[in-house]
Parts: sequence; structure tokens; C-alpha cells
Amino acid sequence: MFDDGLASFLTTFPLLTAIQSDRVYPGKLPNTLTLPAMVYKNVTNVPNYSHDGDSGLDEMVYQLDCWANGPREAKLLAEALRVGLRVKTNRWSAAFIENKMSREDEETGLSRETLMVRFWYNP
Repeated sequence: MFDDGLASFLTTFPLLTAIQSDRVYPGKLPNTLTLPAMVYKNVTNVPNYSHDGDSGLDEMVYQLDCWANGPREAKLLAEALRVGLRVKTNRWSAAFIENKMSREDEETGLSRETLMVRFWYNP
């Protein structure tokens, strides 16, 4: 399952774990937590076809949210994620950042960097 491989990568890639340890959550942040932390959520999952039929690769788009107490720390985690996505892995064939957004949560005061990432992988 792709989610398991992605979660494993996010909790073991050294540059990420140096910042967030193993604080990676599916879907949303827990009510009580230590920051920085990351949340991942699948946005789309589409089999990919070519004119010749099945291309052998599927694609998924994930929203990856890097949460922190301040914007500098959120940006640092997002940059570590960007570097990590460029590292060759057997979990996916390619990863492309399609969008990046910076936000401050008005209710909690937390900072968030959101990356929308398209993964190509062998199912």
C-alpha cells in the first residue's frame, strides 16, 4: 500500500527525522502534539493510461502539511521534505511538487507549509 511506504519514508529519512522525529500523521494533527510535525493526505489516486493501454505506472497526489510553531521552522521542514522527495527510492518512480503554500492558522497560531506532490509509482 502506497500510504504505508510514504509514511515509512517520512519517518525514516534522516533529514526529516532530525527535524520532526517520527511525528507524522495521516489525515490531521492529533489534539495533543509536539511540533514540528507532518500530516499527509491522499487527494487523488488515478490509474495512468497511454494510447497503447496501461502505462504500468499509477499516480497519486498527496497533500503534505509541515506544521510548526513558527514560519521559519515550518519552512525548514518543508525544505527538508523537498530534498527528501528528490532522493531515489524504491517507493515511487518520480515525485513532483505541483504547488506550495504558506499559511498561519488564525485559531491556533501555528504555521503550516503545504506541498501538493504528485507521485508516479508501480502499483
